[in-house]
Amino acid sequence: MQHDYFQLLIKNAQKGRKNAFIDLCKLNGKKIYTLCVRMLANKKISDVLTVQIFKQAWENIRFVREEISFDTWLKGIAIYNILEEVRTKKIKEKFGGALTDAQVVSTDPLEVMILSLPEKERIIFIMNQIEGYTYQEISDYLFDYTEKEIKFILRETRVKLAEAMTNEL
Repeated sequence: MQHDYFQLLIKNAQKGRKNAFIDLCKLNGKKIYTLCVRMLANKKISDVLTVQIFKQAWENIRFVREEISFDTWLKGIAIYNILEEVRTKKIKEKFGGALTDAQVVSTDPLEVMILSLPEKERIIFIMNQIEGYTYQEISDYLFDYTEKEIKFILRETRVKLAEAMTNEL
């Protein structure tokens, strides 16, 4: 059972066994990187941030509890770090002009439309529609926005995407 395997890897990583943590990284790396790319729409920043997320996870592996899945725990670290980058732009500033050619290219028309959304709309849409966060959870992460504002932004974003898809067809 995958759950038992994950628990074994987590327990070994908590004992300081780096190979167990490396296996956890391999099992979750693509998901975390994809989340970063979707939310930030930049491959280089996503590369750097993914590494940063896994470093932070390694430093805090002792806090993983059995009643919370590792995926959920790791995704929480990822969302926090992504939103911190959105707020501070530390990684973006570090790379400066080297990031202009790091934009994400996709052949999927819906993905292209999502990636072209303004940053806050894209983040809110992805958190709710792709990652399954509730309005309340999103407003907890994005404390500048109330649940009502989150709902409004999502409704407007859905309309915008529906119109864009209609025009695409």
